[in-house]
Amino acid sequence: MTNDQQVRQIPVREPVVRAQRYEYADAFEAHVPDGEACPPEQWVAAGLDSTPRWVGWIVRVLGVESSDTAGEGVGGWDIVESTPDIVHLEQGLPLLHVVFVGRNVDATHRMLTTALTYDRPLIGRLVWSIVGIAHRRTARRVITAAPSTARADERR
Repeated sequence: MTNDQQVRQIPVREPVVRAQRYEYADAFEAHVPDGEACPPEQWVAAGLDSTPRWVGWIVRVLGVESSDTAGEGVGGWDIVESTPDIVHLEQGLPLLHVVFVGRNVDATHRMLTTALTYDRPLIGRLVWSIVGIAHRRTARRVITAAPSTARADERR
């Protein structure tokens, strides 16, 4: 089964995001095979580590530190909360503030939600109109990642 067959974009229903003001949000849900359940911090980290090099370049241009230079956190993101069922990450960037939440809905379903608040609305919206396309493609990869299979040396 390919990522596109097991991932679908859904309405935003993440409580962490819905409790905040945001100007853009999206959410994805994935079915994962039995036996691949793991804490969201693990599958989010694996997914971020498995993204293509060009995605890493884009996020560095936007101001996200790489996991090599950021220290604590997941893929350069600050951890707000991490439990067996949820990882809540945030990052303040020059143009926008990003909230990223990975959640295990149940043993075979994951949800990944992203919300943005623009610090510089005009230029932030313009940049996101382009970067958002890559984000939505990459989110499908992140939500289906398995920690045992994601390796930095497999990046393209």
